[in-house]
Amino acid sequence: MKRLEYYLLTLFLFSIPFQVRYIPVHSVPFNEWTSIFLWGTDVLLVSLLASGFKFQVSKKDWILGLFLASALISISHAIMPGVAWYRWLKLVEFVLFFLYMRERAREVLSLERIATIVFYSAVFQAMIGIWQYLL
Repeated sequence: MKRLEYYLLTLFLFSIPFQVRYIPVHSVPFNEWTSIFLWGTDVLLVSLLASGFKFQVSKKDWILGLFLASALISISHAIMPGVAWYRWLKLVEFVLFFLYMRERAREVLSLERIATIVFYSAVFQAMIGIWQYLL
């Protein structure tokens, strides 16, 4: 299981700049803020979190809980409740990602390895951009 977590985290960190999204719900004409997306990295992150990660809530994390609660309360005032729920779930996803990186990421990958993955991902993205420019 630890090996699966290692590969999922590596693939997730490498693929952050390469966003692919599926748009199941959108308005006509298209408006980014009234649409719901499923990103490729969302699938990777959910897989990573489901691979056995158990986070521990510290005393400082009550601020994150208050933030999520206030965002949840604001859904009742939303013009488009479906999109508001989606955005709230994205906030929860980012909080869980923060907790994962704080608690578990250093056990799976070293900080130097994380930096190396992000660096090579940026270099690869730059090479694709230069290639597209030249063509």
